Amino acid sequence: MLRWMFLAAAISGCGGAPLLSGLPQPNKAVAAGIAVAAASAATALDPNGGARIKEAGKVQAPEKADEHRETIPLDVLDRMDAQQDDDDDDPQ
Repeated sequence: MLRWMFLAAAISGCGGAPLLSGLPQPNKAVAAGIAVAAASAATALDPNGGARIKEAGKVQAPEKADEHRETIPLDVLDRMDAQQDDDDDDPQ
């Protein structure tokens, strides 16, 4: 079914002139004027809106506490492993 729909769309799209070629083209100057009017109206209503949107988009990094990285000597880990092995060997 999907294959037939794709085939029909491909055939209709490849045949001759574009489908919407007969429609009238919009006046680009009028479209630009409408966009300018909308932007100026939005600015008049909220002059600081652009700055607020920029600030809302920023991601603040979480504040890190003082990182205190301490290393554990290898012999401590070996002793813990040995103690754990000894505990596993003792039957209860």
